[in-house]
Amino acid sequence: MTAHDSFEELLAEALQCLDNAARDVRSISELDTNSGLKKLGRAIMEIWELREQLHNIRPDLKPNFVVEYEQNPVRYDALSEISRIAHQYEELGDYKNAKIKFNELCSSAISGYFCMVGEAGLYRIFNKDTHA
Repeated sequence: MTAHDSFEELLAEALQCLDNAARDVRSISELDTNSGLKKLGRAIMEIWELREQLHNIRPDLKPNFVVEYEQNPVRYDALSEISRIAHQYEELGDYKNAKIKFNELCSSAISGYFCMVGEAGLYRIFNKDTHA
């Protein structure tokens, strides 16, 4: 593994940690949620800018979702919306509608990042609701 590969992995992990922190900051009542989210958002933007610099040097390190976005932003946005709705249903425990949306995501995406997201969603909810 080269330094570039390792750095890409670390940046991806840092972004995931910041994303998790943004969800968690809402649950700590003693923190100013708005201020915390703004600070985390700025950190995320800074890391993405650094990650883009790395991707300019080594385009092969771009994650699949970035490549898919660059190839067709309109399609990416449409699939993102289906994914967002599917995840929302899943979080609410509405596994029947989550399954419908994850299936729609799989059939619309055919391959690539969103197909993987749809399949992962279907796998997670497989045994959660016998009525789904």
